[in-house]
Amino acid sequence: MGLAVASHQIAAAGAVLRQHEERGLSEDELRAANTIADLDAEQTTCPACQGTIPGGVVRCPECGLRFQADPEPGGPSCH
Repeated sequence: MGLAVASHQIAAAGAVLRQHEERGLSEDELRAANTIADLDAEQTTCPACQGTIPGGVVRCPECGLRFQADPEPGGPSCH
């Protein structure tokens, strides 16, 4: 990871980074970071909102997170 900072803001940017590092992640952030969505299961947990996602859907019904890419332009599509 890189960070571009104006030379006169280096000290302030370093202080902000240290604050974030010291703060750590909240319980919700840790839970979300450790969530793996099994899209082949009958239902799974959304990594964004921790909601329940029924199998076979392309968006989380609670937060709208999309789990399937749009089809390639000119590629096959299901009707």
